[in-house]
Amino acid sequence: MRIRSFSIFIYLLFELFFLGCRDKCCIQTDQKISEFTNIEWLNSPPQRLTKLKESVVLIRWWTDECIYCINSADALNEWHQKFQNDKFQILGFYHVKPKERIVESADVIEFSEDKGFKFPIGIDKDWINLRKYWCDCHNYDFTSISILLDKTGRIRYIHPGGEYHKDYEKGHDQCVNAYYRIDSLIKQLIEE
Repeated sequence: MRIRSFSIFIYLLFELFFLGCRDKCCIQTDQKISEFTNIEWLNSPPQRLTKLKESVVLIRWWTDECIYCINSADALNEWHQKFQNDKFQILGFYHVKPKERIVESADVIEFSEDKGFKFPIGIDKDWINLRKYWCDCHNYDFTSISILLDKTGRIRYIHPGGEYHKDYEKGHDQCVNAYYRIDSLIKQLIEE
């Protein structure tokens, strides 16, 4: 009887911790996310989810010295070019890494231009949104996450970081699979 009571106690503690984590705005598929806060938009007017209704939105957090971000840049540019006239929008959120490093807006603009980014780029200062949606709620290996929203603003897919690309290289099966999954989901969500 003591073992069963202890097991129930542990289970309840787990549930309280898990629910407490979710209350912090942990993102999950099939939920909506709140508006972005404290974003410095560099190459576009401020972007708001309420104004992007009826559009499929891919949000990608990236940084300039991240090899995964660099390797995913071509996919982002391809999707922007391919779907920009189909009610599809990419939002690139730059976050400095490590957090203590000083980066000027001009540096982010230069890197964005060097990568050929034509979609809106915003600086997520102090990782405010990244922490709110991801870091404060998940054990994470990456901060280069992507969130795909449908036309109602509901999360339909979360790529938990790392890279995605369509060009196969040995050891990059997951990257290629993620690319084709996101590509397929974008097409499906545009059609819905």
